[in-house]
Amino acid sequence: MCIDFDVVLDKGKLQTLAKDIGEDNFFRIYQLFTDETKNRLNQLVSLLVSSQLENVRKEAHRMSSSVLSFGLLRYGHYLRCIENELHETRSAYLLDMAEKVQALHAEAIEQLQDYEKKYYPAH
Repeated sequence: MCIDFDVVLDKGKLQTLAKDIGEDNFFRIYQLFTDETKNRLNQLVSLLVSSQLENVRKEAHRMSSSVLSFGLLRYGHYLRCIENELHETRSAYLLDMAEKVQALHAEAIEQLQDYEKKYYPAH
């Protein structure tokens, strides 16, 4: 079973990313990230529901890298857990994972939006 990670958003990591690539680039990439991550989430959920385990692992790996680069630790670590520890093939377990990853996605995007409103209200 996957263990929850305590921190949802590492604000320091997000601030470093914004500083490293510049504010304008950050917002362009941020928008692309939020749009693309939603599409990838839908794909991952579909793979989980249809029990395509190898494809689930691959998609979870791709997603975890981008999610963690935005400092979304709880979501990213759960994706890594799916990638590394997916050994249960019971449908109920896979459906639980699908529900959990959707909830973590919603939580992560909410934290990003709150961060944006607080630190970059002009955008």
